[in-house]
Amino acid sequence: MENHPLKPYRQRVLGTYVLIQAALQALAEDVEALGRAIASDRQRRPETQVLEWRRNDEPDLSRYAEEPCKGIAYKKERNTITGNEQVVWLDRAKDYPSLPVYVGNVKGTEVRVPTAFYLPKHETLVLEHLHAHGIEIGEPQRDNARLTRFKIDKYQFADQPFEGHFRVEAEFSEEGADISLGGYARVSTDQPLGGPGRRTAGPARAGLPFPMGLLQLGLPAHRVLRALCAGAAGRKDAERGSGTQESV
Repeated sequence: MENHPLKPYRQRVLGTYVLIQAALQALAEDVEALGRAIASDRQRRPETQVLEWRRNDEPDLSRYAEEPCKGIAYKKERNTITGNEQVVWLDRAKDYPSLPVYVGNVKGTEVRVPTAFYLPKHETLVLEHLHAHGIEIGEPQRDNARLTRFKIDKYQFADQPFEGHFRVEAEFSEEGADISLGGYARVSTDQPLGGPGRRTAGPARAGLPFPMGLLQLGLPAHRVLRALCAGAAGRKDAERGSGTQESV
């Protein structure tokens, strides 16, 4: 549940209490069924994985056909400083009858599931992220292998940061390559938490590390960084009296 930060504080606190209470009641009443569902999910080994669900353009009108949605009244007004239109939440309840609900049940990105992912060991931030989620990380079972490598064709950074990271979107292509696995960690998809592993280690846009800016060593070096490296190399040459400069 997302407690909208612009709504009245009293409703936000009440909503949090209600969520916790309902969650505890559901756990107490359906503990055996939930246990079976978790066990079944851990045993699943699907051949494909949906990484992104998109919103259905057709609204679900049955959700509030009989009872209205219990919401908060609001109005829109122009911000006098920024000039942008903004939503102002009012401190009173309001019913929204026949509210259309757009469900995210359309497959956006679906990929085939490999036997394992191989991640460079220098990507410590991503490996720590996987380990924190209980995903098993092992060593390669052989020294060399013919693998499918994902190549970044196009990429675009967001204009604004999101939760402390600059998000990035990219287009990938696949190519076969003979890889020496000495510097790689192996993330098998045949494990109880294979689902989170597939979503997290995968390169597709909806996978977490790449779009959140945690896998950027595969991107071209920034032009400022290249310029700094070129300048440093030039100064070194000048100090040695070589009289030549090379760009990086």
